Amino acid sequence: MGSLLTSLLTLSVVFAEPGYQAIGGHDGVEVYLHKDAQVIDLAAVGEFAAPPAVVQAALLDYDAHPKIIKHLTESTVLERRPGEMHVYQHLTLPVIKDRDYTLRVDWTPDSARGLSFSVDNRSGPGQSKSAVRMTMLEGRWELQPIRDGQATRAVYHVRLDFAGSVPRWMVRGGAAKDIPNIYIGFRRAINDKRVGYILSASTR
Repeated sequence: MGSLLTSLLTLSVVFAEPGYQAIGGHDGVEVYLHKDAQVIDLAAVGEFAAPPAVVQAALLDYDAHPKIIKHLTESTVLERRPGEMHVYQHLTLPVIKDRDYTLRVDWTPDSARGLSFSVDNRSGPGQSKSAVRMTMLEGRWELQPIRDGQATRAVYHVRLDFAGSVPRWMVRGGAAKDIPNIYIGFRRAINDKRVGYILSASTR
């Protein structure tokens, strides 16, 4: 009980940016909403039982993201070079029409401190009739080593506009559930990759 309380208090101290209010979360991930933002502005804090370099490698594996992130049906790396890539993504969402966009992703090579992303539709395919093109989606992952570098505290920020009439209450309720599931998906991907390495080594 004491260790759990300490962990929760630590999370609340780590995320103390003004204007955000807690809206829920689960599985050790707390989600926050910026109540006065003109667009949907969310943040989350959680942990991974892996070093930052391992976490960052999973975050940068954009081709695998549809297996990790709910509603993401396509994630195609269009171009990649050191510290930068362009990725086309397609979202299939309940109730509202599909959304799509092209992201520019930036990070510092040889530094596992996280990454940032923002819409760069000029670097991707043209707009299709099957989806509404999003023009506002930006965010970042901030990674901090904990437990002598064997684990990671990750802060996730995202600001977006679904480019349509989407009730704020719908986003608020969904975010408290869906954002922790992103953490859970990456935790599972990291663990599966570790198991794969162990099995591969055992058969050599």
